Amino acid sequence: MKNNILKFALLTITFCAFTTANAQDKQKPSKDELFKVMDSNNDGKVSSEEFNPKEARKKLMKAKREEKIALHFKNADTDGNGTISFEEFKAMAKKRKEKAMEKRSDKIHGKRHPRKERR
Repeated sequence: MKNNILKFALLTITFCAFTTANAQDKQKPSKDELFKVMDSNNDGKVSSEEFNPKEARKKLMKAKREEKIALHFKNADTDGNGTISFEEFKAMAKKRKEKAMEKRSDKIHGKRHPRKERR
């Protein structure tokens, strides 16, 4: 039983990280964010050496993924000790499963979840 819960929790975390990364990849970073990343010397200007929008986008997406993963970890670490115990892990997996089941049920019954606003 414990082994099945662990397998499910690991699959849940992997799936959440994958879907989070893919969802974030579809979101376009704002012009302000791109400019700030390209302006590596913070002089308020982008030189020809600094100008690389593709690389700037990659950096922003990586930072957003890492931020999202850190948030998932923080939410799972309910006692705030910097680690996730097996009990916290199981609780997180259970919460994720319930949320997924709720979304699936809503989808079947035609309910829509509000979209997050873009910046």
